[in-house]
Amino acid sequence: MIEKDELLSLIPHRGKMVMLSRISDFDTKKRTLDAEFDIEPSCIFYDASMQGMPAWAGFECMAQAISALSGLSSRELSLPRRAGAILSVSNLDITRPVLSSRIKIRVWEDCRMDSIFMFNGLISCGGETALCAELTVIDVEHIEDLSDNSRFGKRSKD
Repeated sequence: MIEKDELLSLIPHRGKMVMLSRISDFDTKKRTLDAEFDIEPSCIFYDASMQGMPAWAGFECMAQAISALSGLSSRELSLPRRAGAILSVSNLDITRPVLSSRIKIRVWEDCRMDSIFMFNGLISCGGETALCAELTVIDVEHIEDLSDNSRFGKRSKD
């Protein structure tokens, strides 16, 4: 079990944007991670009228779980933590519109090509599947690399 204090060393998020409370299990070789998030009014997506968080925001919990897995892999290899970004969220299937109390998050890598990774994610709430999705993410050495147009080809201003 990895609690929040240690977890914060694995992800770049801080304050209200932290959407993981603990890591319950992980396997860097199989590229899987299980985590939990205690949904409280301090969460950036918390909606008092719903008494919870809209399920669509669960993709961010999945993305942070992927970030934590990347951080654990880097730590295991004695490498600095890498930056990442979500490129796409697809096949988002929501079966429970509101997430409340404690949710469980599971992510697992499906495939990779260079620095692009595809993950599957599942969130359960109250013992039932609440949503699942596929996330495509990019892993870079520095977050500034994502805004460097020379890496991806510059657009002309014609």
